[in-house]
Amino acid sequence: MDADASTKQTTLHQLLPLSGAGREVARSQDEASLVALYREGTGWAERSRWLRCNMVSTIDGAAMGSDGLSGSISGKADKRVFSVLRSVADAVVVGSGTINAERYTLLSAKPAHRQQRLDAGQDVVPTLVIVSSRANVDLDHLLSAGSSPLVVLTSATADRKRLDAIRDRAGSDSVLPVGDESVDLRRGLDALAERGLVQLLSEGGPRTLTAFAREGLLDELDLTLSPRLSGGNAGRILDGYPLDTRLAQHTLLTGDDALIGRWLTLRDR
Repeated sequence: MDADASTKQTTLHQLLPLSGAGREVARSQDEASLVALYREGTGWAERSRWLRCNMVSTIDGAAMGSDGLSGSISGKADKRVFSVLRSVADAVVVGSGTINAERYTLLSAKPAHRQQRLDAGQDVVPTLVIVSSRANVDLDHLLSAGSSPLVVLTSATADRKRLDAIRDRAGSDSVLPVGDESVDLRRGLDALAERGLVQLLSEGGPRTLTAFAREGLLDELDLTLSPRLSGGNAGRILDGYPLDTRLAQHTLLTGDDALIGRWLTLRDR
């Protein structure tokens, strides 16, 4: 899902806020305009904790294509923003189901964003954080490429052999038990913050997004509406748990007929 040269040429236009409506979002090698846009309103200046979740869906709400993967409904405009979201994150947080289905490997550093990250006091590549109560990850594939640090948020009841294997191959500090039978997400985010990982990007899947929203931990939803209809029984971006999370629209971009929005969670006073 990394942006290639053709992706970087994809034109984006701003629809909201109205003060900038119609303007083209400037392109550059380091995507400075998009980086600035996606840092707005996130506590970046104070380096405070901020959890955003990035998802893509078809117009009729499917979170994946006919192949069962989200990448097949993601276009060039979405991938341009996707790359920028990773570039401003301290850590990328993903549920183990998505890790395994989408065949994730460790993340790779992007030369275009290297100086931006160093200037911000970040490592050149975000940490990959996997949420898995049972520590169920395909280590052989996961470690086959990329260079990012790895952290697995897991439970005290996870299989000890799996935990030992992760520690042996990814480092002694790569496992964080933060719950008894399941992952306590609030404890997990607190533990990440203790390591300086405060600007967090969740890439799903639906169960993980639902859990973050249910626990009141979600600060921002970044949702791309892909110009497709899916039909069938494809799952939605949420996992079916009843919620009443209210959001306020911050930004709306368009490119290649997709709509790319930012919504910020409205906190009760």
